[in-house]
Amino acid sequence: MVNSFIVLVIKSQESMASKPFSFDFLNGIWADGSSSSFFSVEPIGPRQETFSLPEMVKALQNPDTRDRALHLLATKIRGHDEMKFICKDARKDQLALLLWKTPGIIFVLLQEVIDTYRVLSTSQLTDNVTTRVCNALSLLQKVASHPETTLQFMKASIPQYLYPFLNITETDRAHEYLRLTSLGVIGSMLKVCSSSSSLLVLKWISFIKKIKDLWINPQDDSNDEAVVFLLSSEVFPYVLRCMNVGAELSKTVAVYIIHRILLNREGVRYCCTVGERYYAVAKTLANMVDEIPVHVSCKRLLKHIVSCYVTLSENARSCDGLVTCFPRRLVDGSFYHLLNDDPAVKVYLQKLLHTIHGGSRAKIQLAEEALGRFIGS
Repeated sequence: MVNSFIVLVIKSQESMASKPFSFDFLNGIWADGSSSSFFSVEPIGPRQETFSLPEMVKALQNPDTRDRALHLLATKIRGHDEMKFICKDARKDQLALLLWKTPGIIFVLLQEVIDTYRVLSTSQLTDNVTTRVCNALSLLQKVASHPETTLQFMKASIPQYLYPFLNITETDRAHEYLRLTSLGVIGSMLKVCSSSSSLLVLKWISFIKKIKDLWINPQDDSNDEAVVFLLSSEVFPYVLRCMNVGAELSKTVAVYIIHRILLNREGVRYCCTVGERYYAVAKTLANMVDEIPVHVSCKRLLKHIVSCYVTLSENARSCDGLVTCFPRRLVDGSFYHLLNDDPAVKVYLQKLLHTIHGGSRAKIQLAEEALGRFIGS
């Protein structure tokens, strides 16, 4: 992905239907544009007019000021206007280095994560508890997304402390935010590009500008270390679980992670050399398509799903498997109203049909008849 960051916006369902939320992959934080109690905490201790970054980071070491410091630092990452007069400096890029190099800070953040394990499946996982741990996770994501700290972050196996949050099956508000924020940390590791990929990025900028919201990427090996780490730590099953049980935004971030992994040669090899893994991914993607309500706008989720299918179709072994498990809803008109205004998706769906049914002209003709109105509109 060439953009410096991706922001996904969702209006949460049921009780949160009226509140738009956004999630920044790079900065790794939630924002709702309002003073929602879920991501706000009351200040602890005397309020100062200004704080420097080193002061706020050191405040994490004191249990009496930790909650307030977590809130202020998380708010700074979100870039809320209120922080313009709270922070003396605006060197956001220094925050990751300060967090990593200040003695004891990573331990403190991990302690916030570990302390949440015991209440994961209990009624004690309240909004306040979830807010606090999500603030800690957003700081960990800042470290995970910084080029100078990403490798050390992985070598310390810190992402594995988040896997219990990805393994939960509860779907209530508190668990969903915990699941999504944890996915954000994993996703941010895949956003860090090595300097050797800069030329590739520049070459693709002009192309991506021509096709709005294009989600199909060239094969990208700039995230080799992150992909190898995530695969060796068995993150795949956890992300697939999030795709199965998460809300729309969690599903979207999870599919994004799978897509970024599949864009890497090691990721494709991991997925496609073992039949069980491949069919687990293909079945999960197909189930997601089948479960998407026609009346709900899930355009970004659909784009990521199409991206995954296109990437899988470029591998000979996985392409053969797609013939039997490709979801018909992608070509039978179910989502015309969502994708009709996106020429890129039309082109890639057509390419997908030709790739999957390349050996059978009859199958191509039948599929194109179903897709005809969509492609021709």
